[in-house]
Amino acid sequence: MKLILRTLAVLGIVALGAQWAIAGQENPWATPPQNRDYLPSKVIFPEQTIPLRFFHDKHLAQEIDCATCHEKALDSVSATDQLVPVGTPGEDACQTCHDFSSGAKADPPSACETCHANYAPVWREGRKADDFRAVQNPPSAMGLPQGHIKMNHKLHVDKGIACATCHGDLKNVQVATVNNSMPVMMTCMDCHDGKQASDNCRTCHVADPSGRLVQKFDSGVLKPAGHFRNDAHDDAWLDKHAMTAKNDDQYCSNCHEQKYCLDCHNGVVKPFKVHPNNFVLTHPVHARRSEPTCSGCHRAQNFCLDCHKRSGVASATEFKSGDGRAWETSKLGKFHPDGWVGALTNGSSRGPNHHGFQAQRNIRACAACHTEKTCLTCHSSGTMAGVGINPHPPSFGATAKCKSLRATNPQMCAQCHLPVPACN
Repeated sequence: MKLILRTLAVLGIVALGAQWAIAGQENPWATPPQNRDYLPSKVIFPEQTIPLRFFHDKHLAQEIDCATCHEKALDSVSATDQLVPVGTPGEDACQTCHDFSSGAKADPPSACETCHANYAPVWREGRKADDFRAVQNPPSAMGLPQGHIKMNHKLHVDKGIACATCHGDLKNVQVATVNNSMPVMMTCMDCHDGKQASDNCRTCHVADPSGRLVQKFDSGVLKPAGHFRNDAHDDAWLDKHAMTAKNDDQYCSNCHEQKYCLDCHNGVVKPFKVHPNNFVLTHPVHARRSEPTCSGCHRAQNFCLDCHKRSGVASATEFKSGDGRAWETSKLGKFHPDGWVGALTNGSSRGPNHHGFQAQRNIRACAACHTEKTCLTCHSSGTMAGVGINPHPPSFGATAKCKSLRATNPQMCAQCHLPVPACN
């Protein structure tokens, strides 16, 4: 019945290693994959339950041809030709050589427990022991879901393509699994290169009436794993997809409608899955860390510059026009409101718009655009030629907070104070 699994491999559907625990049988999931760097998709080839033992190696050693057991695969034109995977032999096929009642036809014997390990049939009264359908306690059933892919075996057979071309040499394999005998996409593309055979995705993948690939199955959501075109749809895909899309937008259209792109690229507001809420306020931190990531979607000379000009967050030295001329500072707007810095006309030091309130409430927002040097311009008494404005509350030097900070790290105080004063 390894031939069963062999044809399971024809559709690429196999059992999990955790479900294989039969004494004397090698773990088929421990078999190294044949000449491959990755394994087939579990979405395309759903997990199986195969509570059987089988030995392809022993059958092939007897020069038994694949078609002897997988005869139905020769005429199959679809992966859904049968209720079980294409060409999977049943027990009637095994009975061609194996006498289940006595094992007389085969060496070694082929009683029920040969393939159904630890299974003892209980026959119905009055029925012969050679009728395997007359048991009161059927053995554990195999779970063999259909593969979510198109496969015309007859077309390949008619072209003279040998089984081993796609499924590998099984002479050293017992149970044929997805891992050791099902062709990966790279194997298919050896022929499906657009010249020998079509490289259209819909040649093999299931499509909906619109012509786009079906992505959602009961076994999961189908998406590229990154083996081709640098297209892995992983956590970093939102940042790096632009280059892949620019190289071949028709490739993306195999799965996505234009509306899918416009949900983000509508020129108005980015959804939260791209940028979090309030990102405009904190984006400079990300921009300084990784400009190439930003440039994957945004062009600094128009998107960034236009916004900075409108909001006044620019200077003559930071941004220049394409011909090298600096933007006129007089034309830049104001980013912060009136009263953001400096004293009020009535002599009060801070009005309702003063930056001190915002800095105390959320200093991280200030740090999105400004460095510590900006603060030291005014709030320094030693390290810079600052105005010396004290940012601390009254009598701060006598508080436990001051003493704790100074004792923990006096270098922090030295950012503004030279020499570092005592707490009093």
